[in-house]
Amino acid sequence: FIDIVRQIGGELDIVDNDDGSVDLLVKGAGRMKSTRVAEKRAQSLLDHVALLAVLATQTEGEFIIRDVESLRQGEFDYIEHLANQLRAIQAKVGEYSYGLVIDGGRPLLGGRIETRRDPGMTQAFAVAGLLATGNMEIEDTECVDMVFPGFFDQLDALQSSKTKEKTT
Repeated sequence: FIDIVRQIGGELDIVDNDDGSVDLLVKGAGRMKSTRVAEKRAQSLLDHVALLAVLATQTEGEFIIRDVESLRQGEFDYIEHLANQLRAIQAKVGEYSYGLVIDGGRPLLGGRIETRRDPGMTQAFAVAGLLATGNMEIEDTECVDMVFPGFFDQLDALQSSKTKEKTT
């Protein structure tokens, strides 16, 4: 994921914390360019496809995520559901049997998101809420506590610092 962020032109800083953990700070450096994520690279990112798709909405041009058809199997068709949720916030998304094509560079609008209790999708749309105009209502957010306790507190802190930057 870090390699893709750098490839598309995002700025990425790794900050060492006093407790031995690290924080990744990702910033859009002006215009980010689209890319194609496929084959082994796509397979290594299966758990992060929703976040990758949200990131793709912020790039210029067509961002292709392919070779993720395994996400169509299981409890529900993850790719179809992800595409529908992205469309709910006005992202332009094409859905194919092998994955997604996202036409980036368009503003996102807040909306109501059904996560189906998927932590990755919940986190991705919470991040999308930072980028969107309007309110983002995300259902079933408690699923994130199992993988990232305090996620929403961290996100609120980001939102607060973003608001401070705008007002100073």
